[in-house]
Amino acid sequence: MSFSEAIKAELSRHYPERSCCACAELLGLLRTAGHLYIVGNGGWNLEVSTEYPSVARHVFSILKGEFFVHSEVLFRKEKRLRRANVYLVRVKGKKALEIVEKLGALTTAPPGTVSCRCCAMSFLRGSFLGGGSLSSPEKGYHLEIRLGTNEDTLRLAKQASALLELKPAFLQKKDGFILYIKESEQISDFLKAVGASSTLFHYEEVRVVKDLKGMVNRLVNCETANLNKAVEASLRQIEAIQAIEAAVGLHSLPPKLRELAKLRLSHPDLTLKELGEKMNPKLGKSGVNHRMRQILSIARAYQ
Repeated sequence: MSFSEAIKAELSRHYPERSCCACAELLGLLRTAGHLYIVGNGGWNLEVSTEYPSVARHVFSILKGEFFVHSEVLFRKEKRLRRANVYLVRVKGKKALEIVEKLGALTTAPPGTVSCRCCAMSFLRGSFLGGGSLSSPEKGYHLEIRLGTNEDTLRLAKQASALLELKPAFLQKKDGFILYIKESEQISDFLKAVGASSTLFHYEEVRVVKDLKGMVNRLVNCETANLNKAVEASLRQIEAIQAIEAAVGLHSLPPKLRELAKLRLSHPDLTLKELGEKMNPKLGKSGVNHRMRQILSIARAYQ
């Protein structure tokens, strides 16, 4: 089960506690997945289309509970382009138009539609159920809701997000407006805000494991890079010391430099700090580095 399917299945199990919240949630669904048609005999058909049976059942329940409508639930198998199957929740006749007009589903929503936190939560929940998707954190952090072309939907989404202290980004494309979030912590905030606690727990578990793996990989890569640098530096130092030894002998070096040169030849795998601990008296890393630079400078004349 994908994260989109998981969150929609969980959200569909929560029926809004208040009538205003149920209407706000249905409005979000209609704005993102609803269509109003004129049929041949001059009547009206209101349809909500979804790939998820849990969402279809949820829409059916809200229509029945808030508008006392026994809607039809239809199943259509899509064969083109390997698209998923589609479930249609259909309301026929004058009742379809009454629902749309009461909610302001085609034009401007009535004042106060998302004026409180619970209605804001319901509107975003319905919008996600109708047009939302969530990527697995293993693949990347991306949550989006396709809001359609109605600018009033964009206004409501921004208002609801502000009430819930969410900070999504909004984008306008040819086919309408999109709400999207690309930061993992903000996606977690969204899941918490709309009441997807179970999905949030699973999402956080996967995210933590992914982040931990990423941190381990970065540490390993950093250590590997540092090791490669240390090996390359050691090889350059050994080549320089060998050049001095071949040309004029190590006895030509000052005693302090000669001691370091012999230690490097004897211990090619040690770091500068470790070489300093073997010197008599012991010397810090910066002191060893200073003496090694002197050796390299002398060696340039013989390389």
